[in-house]
Amino acid sequence: ITKVVWDNYAMISMQSAAELKVKQGDLLEITTSDSSKLTLPVLIQPGLHDFVVAVPMGYGRTSAGKVGNHVGQNANALAQTVDRQMVMTGLSVK
Repeated sequence: ITKVVWDNYAMISMQSAAELKVKQGDLLEITTSDSSKLTLPVLIQPGLHDFVVAVPMGYGRTSAGKVGNHVGQNANALAQTVDRQMVMTGLSVK
């Protein structure tokens, strides 16, 4: 559970943040094998599994109205459907 509202982020563990040499609020570039990419702020989450990047979905809308238009980024660009489930695999971060 976070206090982040109205935006998405790249949630990573404390160890992953140390290995990537990033701190809270730094930008992390997430790229798929087909070169789709998003640049999101880092949210360090104690207790999150190492080597996991959790990205909230549901942002980056273009027709949500005055308050919701163009808030955040559309993380669906990073996802694939595998066995009728949306997953994000084969990503690289820097």
